[in-house]
Amino acid sequence: MYVIDTKPRESLTEGQKSSLKALAKQVMSQLELRKKNLKLEIKNKEISRLNEELNNIAYKLTHDLKTPIRGILSLAEFIKQDISELVIDAKVNKCIDLITSRAISMESMIEELLAYTEVTNTEIYYEDFNLRSLIESVLKSCDLKNEIVIDLSELSAKIVHSKICFMLIFKNLLINSKRFSNHVNCEVEIKFIEKKDSYQFIYVDNGPGIPKKYQEKIFIMFETLDTTNFKNNGIGLATVKSIITRLGGNITVKKRDDNKKGACFEFRVQKSNFYEKIAR
Repeated sequence: MYVIDTKPRESLTEGQKSSLKALAKQVMSQLELRKKNLKLEIKNKEISRLNEELNNIAYKLTHDLKTPIRGILSLAEFIKQDISELVIDAKVNKCIDLITSRAISMESMIEELLAYTEVTNTEIYYEDFNLRSLIESVLKSCDLKNEIVIDLSELSAKIVHSKICFMLIFKNLLINSKRFSNHVNCEVEIKFIEKKDSYQFIYVDNGPGIPKKYQEKIFIMFETLDTTNFKNNGIGLATVKSIITRLGGNITVKKRDDNKKGACFEFRVQKSNFYEKIAR
């Protein structure tokens, strides 16, 4: 914008001075806004670059670490077979079993770390899917169909959201319930409530429950309540919280409404038409 006058003038009136001052402020405001937008664009590009590098490193580490772990598992199995008829001392077999369990635990941790990296950095896509079909698919893929008794009567709804995110949320919750179950039958119930701008879920199981003093700790990466359980690496629930937060929601642990023993997770996520406005 240019302000040009080719004719000589006498001193400006107070109104003209005020107009010029207002114009100058507007121009400066626009310049400052443009400067901030350029800085923001540069920062966003840098964040995207760093996220891409992080994903590449995660994939490389996963491949490089899983190969020797699988080698350890194979060697442990070969040694156990070869010495089964030679070794009478039960301690040797016990040590080999311990090596195997630790290697399996490490492999599981690597896979969960990769899943965490992917879901917290990759772009979110929306699609329509049926909640009951999705959870049945998770149970089948995780080989939990015969391990968990689950009530899916309230999950006939079809929603539009990130299918992969919901699969990972319920996968980690179901695995967590089975992992800590102290019953022959691990029972799970999931309630779904659709609200104007969000989807709300209440997830309960019949396990030992989570003491109040640990209810925030369980969502912290690598934090575990049972240090003797090597299958529990403290990544699953941290992944769940990270996903839900990225979807514009939150998750809390609360007491079961029926006062029965067990864990109760209540979480909500914003509907896709709301989140698309702020998604990267």
